[in-house]
Amino acid sequence: MSESMVRRWVREFKAGRHSLEDESGRGRPSLITDELTTKIENAIRNDRLLTLDELHNLFPEISRSLIHEIVSEKLEFRKVCARWIPRELTPLHKATRPPYSPDLAPSDYHLFTKLKESLAGKRFQSDEEVQTAVTNWTKELAGRFYAEGISKLVSRYTKCIEIDGNYVEKD
Repeated sequence: MSESMVRRWVREFKAGRHSLEDESGRGRPSLITDELTTKIENAIRNDRLLTLDELHNLFPEISRSLIHEIVSEKLEFRKVCARWIPRELTPLHKATRPPYSPDLAPSDYHLFTKLKESLAGKRFQSDEEVQTAVTNWTKELAGRFYAEGISKLVSRYTKCIEIDGNYVEKD
C-alpha cells in the first residue's frame, strides 16, 4: 500500500470513519442493467448456438465486450461444444438423465456410436425431424450390423469374466 493511501485512511479514521468496507455507491456505475441481462439471456435461451458476434448484431446498442461480460460473468454461461450453457444444471436437466450409461449397455453403445456418426453435422428444426432421421437410419441398417454388435458382446463378457470384472474396451 502506498504512503499516500495510508495517509488517506488515517485522515478518514480521524474524521470518524469506523468501517474498513468500501462505501456503497462509490466508483463508476455499472453499465450492466437487469434489462440488458434479461434481453441477452432470452436470446441465448431461444438459440444456444448464438455467438457473441451474432448477439452483438442482434443488440448493436450493446458493445461486444459488455455482451461478453454479461454472458460469462453475470449469467455465468460458458461455451461448451458451440453452445452457451448455464454453469449449473437446472432441475429439469438433472431429472432427464438416461436410466443407464453406455458402459453398462454395450449393445446400445454399438448402436449409438454408429447413429452418432450418421447424424454428425446435421441440424434439425424439430423433434419430429430427428425422429424421422433416426427411423430412416434404423430401416437402412442390414441384419449384419445387429449381428456384429451382438457378436462383440460374447467376446466382451468372456474377457470381463476372465479378469474378474475389471474390463473396459473402447470401440
